[in-house]
Amino acid sequence: MAYRPRQRNFRVKRDELDLLIKNGFLQAEPDKALTTTELNSLVHQGFLEELPNHFFTFHNNLTWEVIYETLLYAERRLLHNIIAIHIEKHHNNHLDNVADLLLYHFEQARNFQKCVSYGAIAGDKAASMFANEEALSFYGRSMTALDHLKKAPPADRSLLHEHIGDVNENTGNHKEAFTHYQTALDIWRTSKKNNKPKFVAWKLKPSIYEAFLARKIAMSLEHDAEYDKALQWLDEAEKLLPNRPGRLASQLAATRSAALYRKSEFKDAITWGEQALKLAKQSGSKPAIAYAHNVIANPCMEAGKLDKAITHLRSAEEICIAADDFPGIASANHNLGNTFYAIGRLHDAINHFNKALNADELMHNNSGITMSRFNLGNILVDTGDISKSIEHLQFVLDEYEKGKSRRDLASASHMILSRAHRLTGNLEAAAFHIDECMKMLKNDSQSGVYVYAELQYAELLMAQNNTIEALEICERIYKLAKEQGAKMMEVQAARILGQSKAQLHDYDSAIAFLKQSIELANSMGIEHEEALSIIAYTKIALNSQNVTPFTIQSINRAISMLTKIGAKLDLAEAKKLATKIQQ
Repeated sequence: MAYRPRQRNFRVKRDELDLLIKNGFLQAEPDKALTTTELNSLVHQGFLEELPNHFFTFHNNLTWEVIYETLLYAERRLLHNIIAIHIEKHHNNHLDNVADLLLYHFEQARNFQKCVSYGAIAGDKAASMFANEEALSFYGRSMTALDHLKKAPPADRSLLHEHIGDVNENTGNHKEAFTHYQTALDIWRTSKKNNKPKFVAWKLKPSIYEAFLARKIAMSLEHDAEYDKALQWLDEAEKLLPNRPGRLASQLAATRSAALYRKSEFKDAITWGEQALKLAKQSGSKPAIAYAHNVIANPCMEAGKLDKAITHLRSAEEICIAADDFPGIASANHNLGNTFYAIGRLHDAINHFNKALNADELMHNNSGITMSRFNLGNILVDTGDISKSIEHLQFVLDEYEKGKSRRDLASASHMILSRAHRLTGNLEAAAFHIDECMKMLKNDSQSGVYVYAELQYAELLMAQNNTIEALEICERIYKLAKEQGAKMMEVQAARILGQSKAQLHDYDSAIAFLKQSIELANSMGIEHEEALSIIAYTKIALNSQNVTPFTIQSINRAISMLTKIGAKLDLAEAKKLATKIQQ
């Protein structure tokens, strides 16, 4: 559908009337009686409608279009320019509200300088309302107008590419965002003599703009799972920093923390996150402080510092809510959901995942929506709603096939689907999905997702009675978790290692590993993992006919925890074991 400007009634000033008279659109001294008669006749014939206060409007767009087509192009351009200038004068204090209308009229008037300006303003207005497609369209029209100007300032073009990149980044189109950020940087590097924008109203700091863009490039690469490339761009950005970088130094440290976390380098990720928070507080920037809180929470969670992670995320959420920062709200709730999931508070986790989903839907952020659907699919396996879980996870895979979901998210979905099918006894489907996961992650063998996928694979191997290979995988990951200080990974690796030892009838070693998993999970407050290790421990006690009062006490504790958590499948298994003990 062609764009149709909003109809607005307005009064014309004397100088504007003179211009219309001069160009032959109006008579200098019209016959008022004749004009009234002709207007009434047009109303009677259905061409016009009379509005309050003696205003008239066309009865329909067709009438307007027929009359409009009778005008010469030069006349149309002149009229559009007069209308646009009039709107500018009468809406000077809130031009953002009429920027789309002004853009239309100045486009028709071929006033390209004004088009650049109002396209940018209209784009910002649309972006602030998360009308992302409209924002990209307005920025694109601004860029098209800039192409018509012979000496278009490079700074204007660079800024437009940056803002187009921002919209793509917020909607999860990270590759597209990277391309525009890279183009913005390339253009800026040629603009040393023209380093101030001329037509767009945006401001920039020339001393930090290169580093600023390099950091945005790194951010888009990190979000697209290109962690090593992201770190290289962060190195580049740091080289470009001036002596007093302000909050940009905090943003660089936070982005580095995020990339290191994705590479499972948790200790370094915490160090850089703490540095980011310190620098953010020094700068006094609330968004930078919130971002640092958000980033540092993830490696804290993996390192077993769950209370600390929750404290950081609560602080981030509070700042973002106060500022109506919906991307920040979504991110904080994604992370809060993951943290509560880790400690077994499944209902709290689901609540936060739904909050994140609501924020992402408000922003039309397809990437965030897909992330929320993945998180919900993951947690619903534990609550026993396998069919609903599969529905969410298949949505993620379908989006990936359309090019709308991240590769690491799709691979993780295969991993959770493998677990879901294994729990229902469909080992063939479980094997298919874990195989797809491992193939997708073959170039990311050091990433946390890959390591957890290997643990899922080990559990599948045990279900297939291929225990030796499962044991080898778990021993390697257990050692890695110890070296990295990855407590969450250590808990799971110790549990599965104990289970594999039990399948080989090495009960003493199995019990030792399972007790270690239970104690570590208990110290971290990870009730679900603790309950899973208790179930595994109880199975060994029954198989070896070595049930003790500690065994009975432990399985009853597991039942209590799983009842509170709402993990239906695991609860049913724990109750079944308790019944066998009583028999």
